[in-house]
This record gives sequence, C-alpha cells and structure tokens, in this order.
Amino acid sequence: MDCKRIFSFLALLSAAAVASGKRISGVLKTEKDWIFLDRFCFLPTAGILQFNFRYPRKFMVQSLLLYWDKPNLWSMVYNNDSMTCAQKESLLDVNSYQIFRLDPDYGTCVYSGNDSVTCNSRNYPFSSSRERWWFMAISNCLGKNGLYLEYDVFMRNGTVLYAMSQILMVLMLLLLSLGYTVVCGRLPHWATTCLIVFMFYFAIAYIALYIVEAVTFDAALVLYRYESSPGYGLMAVILACWLFYVGCSIFTMSKHKKVVFYTPMLVFYSLWFIAIPITVAVNINQVPDYMRAKVVNFIEVISLFLAHLFYLILTWPSLANKNFPFHIRTTQISDFAFDPEQQDPDLTDGRQFTDFSVFGATNARSESSHRGSDELTEESPVTHRPQ
Repeated sequence: MDCKRIFSFLALLSAAAVASGKRISGVLKTEKDWIFLDRFCFLPTAGILQFNFRYPRKFMVQSLLLYWDKPNLWSMVYNNDSMTCAQKESLLDVNSYQIFRLDPDYGTCVYSGNDSVTCNSRNYPFSSSRERWWFMAISNCLGKNGLYLEYDVFMRNGTVLYAMSQILMVLMLLLLSLGYTVVCGRLPHWATTCLIVFMFYFAIAYIALYIVEAVTFDAALVLYRYESSPGYGLMAVILACWLFYVGCSIFTMSKHKKVVFYTPMLVFYSLWFIAIPITVAVNINQVPDYMRAKVVNFIEVISLFLAHLFYLILTWPSLANKNFPFHIRTTQISDFAFDPEQQDPDLTDGRQFTDFSVFGATNARSESSHRGSDELTEESPVTHRPQ
C-alpha cells in the first residue's frame, strides 16, 4: 500500500469520526402542562429547525417553546414549580419565533380527520450573533388534559462502540507497557494477574458509568457528558489507568534496555490519557457554555485518531527500523553471521535492528523442520493495531 492510499484511508477515518447527528422522535404523554423536550446548539447563521407534530384535538392548543441560553433564563423556568405555565411562556416573544402555536389557525398545522391535528413546518432558519443553546419545551397552559404529542427521540450513535474502542486501546497500551511482544513473548504470571484484575475493574467501572450516564443524564441541565457526576467518574477511571500505565512503563524500562522505544510512547500516550481531563478543566474556566461540547468532542476525536496514527508510525519497520522492538532468534537467520557472545555496539542502548531482507525463506524453513516445532519460522512477528 503506497503513501497516497494510506493518507487517503486515514483521512477517510478522520472524516467519518467527526460526523454526528441528532434526531428527536417519539410520543410525549404527561399530565403536566409544561415539559422539557430537548435541546440543541444552533450555529449563528446555519441553524435550521423543522418539526412534525401530531396530537388529538382534545389536547388543543399545544405550543412549542424555544428558550435560548440567556444567563439564568432556562435555570429560572426549569423545575421551578412556583412559576405557572403562563408565566414561563411570558418570558418568550412570539414575534421572534420563540413560541410556535400548534394550532391550525396559525397556518403551520391542519386538522387531520375528525380527531387529530397535524403540524408539518417549513425550515425555520436561526440567526444570532454567536452559537447558542436552545432548549425546547412543550406547553398547554389553557388545557386541562395535560400533554400528548407525537414528535420527531433523542438518538446518539457510536457511544457503545466508542467505549469498547477505548477499553481495547487501553488494553493494548498496558500490554506494551508490561513488555509484551517488546521484551518478552509471554508475560510473567504476576504481570498477567495484575493486568487481568486491573482490566476487569476498569472495564466494569467504565461500562457502569456509561450506563449510569444513560439513565440519569438530564439534557436540560447538563450540556455534555463530562459536566455530570458519571463524567467525573469516567475521568477518575482514566487517570487511574494512566498512573498504572506510567508505572508499568517505568518498571519495564528499568529492567530492560528499550528506552528508545518506550520514551516517546510513554510521553505521547500520557498526553493522550490526560487530554480530556485537562480539556474539561479548561472548559469550566475559559470556554463559553455553547462551545464546551464541541471542544470536548473535537479533542476526543483528534486525540484518538492521533493515538492510532502514532502507534502505526512507531511500529512500522520500514519507516523507523530502530524503533521496531521485536526480538528475533538466531535460528531465524540464514547466511548471516551473528555471534551472541560478541555484542554489537549498535545494540548497547537496547535497540535491536532487524533487517528481514537477510532472512532466507528456504533455509529458515529447512532449519525449523530440523529443530522442531517449537522454533520460530521465517515470518516476522506482527502486532495488529486494534480497530
């Protein structure tokens, strides 16, 4: 595969990673006369709102309310039982399209048969001086039957796959930090036990926090995942994993001469582990509310992409052969003089050079057949990058 194809493939992966979507559809049924529906951050000039509603006539007339992120406006009306439905509506301006009456008399809705009202809107553009969070609510201040509305549910794609990819990425890094495929072909018993125990608790905690977030996440109060209690728990788990990774890497470097390989890997992936906690800390103090979710999402996507790209470069033999860490046995080499008692000066710093062009396939296959099935073949070891 040439460089152009590799670059195109990586660019395609990065473009696919940043794609996202949001759609609401479902049935709303409650005895309340005012309830939160969903929220969205519209761009200054590119935001578009389009809705399709349907409800029985006996629930007329319901309204779609749009509250913007004016300081204290949304916090004043949400979960405030001291304010009536009419008082919550009075804070909005119907002439600024902040209130949509779902009434056939207003032109957006029509009667559907004898017992229902259907509303299919045009595309309403949003215009503001900056990006804004808009909080959507449904009300029926004059009705006595509560609310019933068929509308277009909040869906997020990729959360489960993202969590699994993070767990697999962490597992791969911990295996490397313990020296697997770098300084040994099999982990010691104590290392295997520590890794299994740590990954078990890490995976359980990580998945459990995602489940808690899905159950308790209140989109009306929390703008993005890491502003909630489960989000803080996720960051704590990530930091604990980072400390374990650093400890394992330092231990391996102290016992084996692989500094050339481990130093850049330790520095880069330490930055990868702490990128989100640092971003969240900066968000809280420096970034406006309407930009926080976008900043965190960008850092998550770009850091994960760079993590896989860096691993690919670090372990690519033809690009950086001196970093290629895998040990070979002398039985793999044919027609190549190598005395294990005489150490090459190039190997004093722990680097192991592997030029596979000197491997004789025929001779290696012949040697392996004579020396038994426990010997290695001429094939070079390969570490597969997780998808």
